[in-house]
Amino acid sequence: MIAETQIALRNSGWVLAQQAAQMVSGLLFAMLVVRLMGPEMYGRYAVLTALLVWFFLLGGLGFNQVIARYVPEYRLADDADGLARFLGGVLGIRLLSAVGAAAVYLTLTRLWLRDLDPVTLMLMAGALCLRCISQFFYSLFLGLNRAGRWGMNQVLREWVTLGLIIPGVRWLGLRGAGWALLGTEIIVLFVALVWARSHLCGLRLGLNASAHLRFALIFFAGSVLLTAFQYSGEPLVRALSLDYTQVAYFGLAYNIYLTISAAMGQLTHSFVPWWTALWTRGHSQDLQVWVERLVKWLAIGGVAMVMGVSFLGEEAVVLVFGAAYRPVAVHLIPLALATVALALSYVAYTLTAVCERPEVAWWASALRAASFWALGIPLIAWKGSLGGCIAVLAAVSLHAAYLTIEMRRAALPYSLRPWGLAVALGAIFWPLGWLRVSWTVRAVLCGAALIGYAGLLLAVRLVTPVELRTVWQTVRRREEGGA
Repeated sequence: MIAETQIALRNSGWVLAQQAAQMVSGLLFAMLVVRLMGPEMYGRYAVLTALLVWFFLLGGLGFNQVIARYVPEYRLADDADGLARFLGGVLGIRLLSAVGAAAVYLTLTRLWLRDLDPVTLMLMAGALCLRCISQFFYSLFLGLNRAGRWGMNQVLREWVTLGLIIPGVRWLGLRGAGWALLGTEIIVLFVALVWARSHLCGLRLGLNASAHLRFALIFFAGSVLLTAFQYSGEPLVRALSLDYTQVAYFGLAYNIYLTISAAMGQLTHSFVPWWTALWTRGHSQDLQVWVERLVKWLAIGGVAMVMGVSFLGEEAVVLVFGAAYRPVAVHLIPLALATVALALSYVAYTLTAVCERPEVAWWASALRAASFWALGIPLIAWKGSLGGCIAVLAAVSLHAAYLTIEMRRAALPYSLRPWGLAVALGAIFWPLGWLRVSWTVRAVLCGAALIGYAGLLLAVRLVTPVELRTVWQTVRRREEGGA
């Protein structure tokens, strides 16, 4: 078990590094590609790629969670034959769903977006098909407790796209962007096949994964609700405020939040294979210890995020985006607070896969989407785009509360004390962020608050040198040893 722990923690470090690389590529894309395309071309590109997200969900059918959950179980049972049949069945279904999603995408865009080049639409559909197929192999890496390779899926995609799309747009316009996306997916799939070649021997292609279909479809339905929640904010702000400036404020703040949320989500999801091994072997006490640790560490990260936004958010927004976007700094405060709730939300969501409670994840996703729409309408009507950010905070908090209560009751009664204490200690310093002083003084206060927060964490022994040393030694350990 020591070896599995070492691998999981090391891969979680890789996932964090990959998220940083994605943030850099996203910034470069905004600086280079968006300006190169211009508003009209980028608007068309944005519509086509937004539709790709929806049809990519259709092509996945929720089997990513199935692979991450059940591959470790087959490996623990040393059932190579069963694993080959299982993976062959999932791959067979994935191939059919990928082709079907691409066909529906092409048909819909040809009927709806008649003003766009048909060749571009076919290129986009081809890229969608390949992306759905490559996702199977990267999900397999996650099931094999190789989250570092799993996370390379999106990192490769973003950086290769960045390298191909600039010359593509310069030479062929929007069609060049389509060729760039297709070329990107070919490269990403090729890398996956090279990495997975040793696991493809003996694979029995078929459609015999029906035993896991219910589990997959429940997570698929939850993913649809998540996408509806994540991509309905801008239309709602536009419909209620009738002001594109408000849409821009909300969209910019919310995209920053989504970047942080995605990093937290990938980090927690990378623990699924390891936690599944603990759960399957009956090591529930060990699992509880690591769940409480992860909740605590994510909470500390969320508290630090709130401090950074409170003290330096306005200066950072003006420096990066310009003075016209100064109001975005206020919008970031409720969204930073939402990351504190996400510490609970993502850990509990990960446990729904580990402990086979997909229906809890579905109901939580439904609650989040419904509460955002129900609260968003009056809040946006009252406070515009800021009201939309407050609605996100409320919806995420309700989502986290429901998931946590249900998973603690039905599966694993882990303690919330570490999370609560981490948040309470950080709240001591938050009022300092509202002081109206120069940015240099605010920067000094921010550094002092972070140092003071770290000192309090050590003083109350919420974080101890022994714990940090244990994690570090586990990551560095080369051989199994000790209990």
